[in-house]
Amino acid sequence: MRRYTTAIFFSGLLLIYIGSTSSCSEPPPRTLTLAERKLADSLFQEEVKQLKPQLDSLCELRFDSLVKSALDSMLEVRKELMEKQLKRLQKETRKE
Repeated sequence: MRRYTTAIFFSGLLLIYIGSTSSCSEPPPRTLTLAERKLADSLFQEEVKQLKPQLDSLCELRFDSLVKSALDSMLEVRKELMEKQLKRLQKETRKE
């Protein structure tokens, strides 16, 4: 009797495992037809045409500050590298 109970228990666990791994997956997303893709592309292009002047003006306003920030970052990295090399050279000259 105990053997049958164990077999039923493990069979039940197996069925639960199989059911939980296969039945909970979502169906794959629907793909667009050619006409739907063309429509989406034309809508996107139209929106880009309308937003482009605003985005360009924002870019022009921020350009100088972005260049300054990038330059400051590059100079900071270069300064750190130079300090590291200087410390290494000082250690080497002390050893000699």
